[in-house]
Order: sequence, then C-alpha cells, then structure tokens
Amino acid sequence: MLMLNGGKQSFDDQLRWRLTPEDLQLPLRSLGYDLVFDYREDQLGVRESYGGAIQVEGAWYCPQMPQVLIDATIDYRVNKSIDEETWHSRIEQRCAYLLRPKERADKDGYLPMCCPALGPSATAICPLKKTLTNASGRVRIQVTPSHPDKICTNKSSVSFPPTAGAKYSQVLRYGSPEWHAMYATARNTIEGFNGYVKDANYEALDQPGRRRVRGYAAQYLFTALLVVSANIRKLQTFLANATTDAAVTSWQILDPTPAPQLPATHRPPERTRTSPDSRRVPARPESGSGRCFTPHECPLASVTRQRRPYPSPNPNTLSPGRPTT
Repeated sequence: MLMLNGGKQSFDDQLRWRLTPEDLQLPLRSLGYDLVFDYREDQLGVRESYGGAIQVEGAWYCPQMPQVLIDATIDYRVNKSIDEETWHSRIEQRCAYLLRPKERADKDGYLPMCCPALGPSATAICPLKKTLTNASGRVRIQVTPSHPDKICTNKSSVSFPPTAGAKYSQVLRYGSPEWHAMYATARNTIEGFNGYVKDANYEALDQPGRRRVRGYAAQYLFTALLVVSANIRKLQTFLANATTDAAVTSWQILDPTPAPQLPATHRPPERTRTSPDSRRVPARPESGSGRCFTPHECPLASVTRQRRPYPSPNPNTLSPGRPTT
C-alpha cells in the first residue's frame, strides 16, 4: 500500500480484491484519500449502475453511451482488436458522456452528480434535457432509454451514496493521461520497495522461516517491524547522501576553482647526468631511525654511478705465462 502526496493512494491488486469495500475502500475514502488502481480483465466494461447511470471502469457515464466506447478497454486488452492509439482516442471520447459532480460530497459521503446534457457546461445534447446554451461542439444523443431513470428525469442532480460502485470507483478516469502518470509512479514505487524489504541480507520479508510463530497477529507484528527497519535503512541512506552532497556544495562555495586534474599516466622526472665535481654522497640515516626512503626521495637516487677505471698493469706482478703488451 502506498500513500502519495495530494491524497492519492494506490495498493496491491490482491489486497484490493480480497477485501470488501466496507473493510478497505470506504474507510480510506472517509479519511479523505482518493484511490488509483488497475482492473483485471474480468472487471472491465460496465460493473455497476445507480439511478440509471452506468459505471464503466470506475467512472459514471450516461446510460446511452455507445457500446463501442463502453467496450474500448475490452477490445484493447482482451480482444486485441484495436491498437493503443485507437484505445486512447475512445477513452477521450467518453468524456462527452461523463457525469459531472455538482458540488463536493457532504460529511456522509453523498455526492450530487449531474447529467452530461444538463447545465451551462453540458457536453451532450439529449431530447430529455433542455439545452440553455449553444449546442456547438456537443455530442448528440439520438436514442433515449425506454424507461428513463432518475439521472434522465431529474432536473438538477442525483445524489450518489458512498456505497454506490465503491469497489471499482476511482477519482481519475481509467486510461487517461492523468491516470497513467499517477498509477505508473505509484506502481513502480511499490514494486521497488517490495524488492527492497525482501533483500535476503537485511529484512528478508519473503522468507517465512525467519518468523517461526503461530497466528496472524504475531505475523503482522513481525512484518510491521521489518517494514520499520527497511524505512530506517532508507532514512539512513538519505541522510548519508544528503551530508555528502552538502559537504561537496560547501567546498564548491568556499573554493570555486576546480580541483587540479592529474594526467592519466604519471611518469617520474627523468634523471639528469651531473658532473663529477658536483657529485656528493649524502650522509646515511642513523641506524635504528626506522625511516624507509621511497624510490623518489632516496638521497642516493640523484648520484650518478661512474665506472671505476682499472689500474695500470705492473710488469713485476704479472703471473708467468701471461704475455705483456
């Protein structure tokens, strides 16, 4: 489960469909959270109806919306009969049949909804409704229901209770650019944290052998502690990175000059020959000083080694049998 800024919330598919609206969706909405989620293939199309309006993939529409628009997601995901571009186009065409909230929901969660052909901001033209403004750019509804319900006969709005379509309702239109941006961010964040808390070197949430206890209560407690531990690790990593970034920024402010760049390969300076008169052997270090010279700072490194000349041969000391020159 993930709570996002702006009161949006997304959660795991298995958790959402296993729980009833009374246990999950309704309590979250009462706390002020809007839900963003995906649907299974068997949950696409019309799922609920109230007051004559139909709920298609979480949103309420006019009952006379064309069937090709109702089945847009089914044709794209299940039947594979249309491409993604056509699907997005049909999702946008649904807007003309979308019911609009007249005002905010009251303290009990009842939300007044208006027919798309009603009011100055109408997006459709219906024979059952009187159009007060210019009809240009609006969708014309040709066929009306044989038995119109409240959404078609009411002159103002219809109050929708919080339980109407609570299991599938969500604030963003499914398949819209806004829905894609919100859901992709939430889903990637959830999957990333799942892999983070399942790391075998740390919390290892997916290894039940590390929680050998009986009962759901004990499992919930240990799971909560592991999630807390993972959050603490994330906070420590964030603070460590923030401290490093702050130190680098402070150094750049105090000394804006760039650091010197060393060459890729560093070669020691070439030795130069010195004249015999300038050669001088420095004193050796005292014994026991414990100092070790590196090749570059050794005092003997600058002394040029000279080949010692052989002495002139003495004829009196030559061994017998050796010729003299």
